[in-house]
Amino acid sequence: MIKEIRLMNRKNFTIIELLAVFVVIAILIGITIGVYSLVWEKMKNSKTRAIVKQLDIALQSYKIDQGYYFTNTTSYANPPSDNNRFKFDYGVTNKDKDFIKCFEYQSLVGSGNIKAQGTSYEYIVDAWANPLLYKCPGEFNPEMFDIGSLGKDGKYGSNSDDPNDFGQGDDITNFNNN
Repeated sequence: MIKEIRLMNRKNFTIIELLAVFVVIAILIGITIGVYSLVWEKMKNSKTRAIVKQLDIALQSYKIDQGYYFTNTTSYANPPSDNNRFKFDYGVTNKDKDFIKCFEYQSLVGSGNIKAQGTSYEYIVDAWANPLLYKCPGEFNPEMFDIGSLGKDGKYGSNSDDPNDFGQGDDITNFNNN
């Protein structure tokens, strides 16, 4: 009984007890940050897949309406250049207004996935703010078009500078199942 009373009157923690608490808190913080990072990356991948799918459907719709696919690009380049960004004119001339009607333009603007390039055109970006690439007719999907994101690393394939690796590794496209 006397020992119990002495424990209740104790006012200080030992250094070992404090260290144990700090270690447990550090482990919990580490686990939380790791899980959060994983979820954040999966969310960005899903968002980019949704954008690519939305534009794939919009391009199909545009072909039904106009009789041909929307074209605005030349060939893939290293590094990716202005010539192969998914761009459209919504500036002064607004010549691509028929294409803009085929997708959720305001939704992409609101989510930050459409970036202005001066007053002449705008381009669509993925969840990492890298421009989507587009080519019609496609090199990898020659009957239609190629559209996709270079993924988190912003490089072709698995961290490559070769445009022939487009669609491999962490790339998200309309012609592969990554």
